[in-house]
Amino acid sequence: MFQVKVPNKNFSGVRFGLKFNKGVAETDNEKIAMHLKSLGYSVKKLKSKNEGKENKEGK
Repeated sequence: MFQVKVPNKNFSGVRFGLKFNKGVAETDNEKIAMHLKSLGYSVKKLKSKNEGKENKEGK
């Protein structure tokens, strides 16, 4: 999961298929995230909900 921020933090709308609200959107699509980063957008990788959780089965 990636968080993408546009330079204008007041922007709300759609860019590259992502819905931005107050300049922020999230996507699972790494290709889109990296393309937007190359265009000057701020991109931050977020931990997924399952990342970091131990598998309790088999203990």
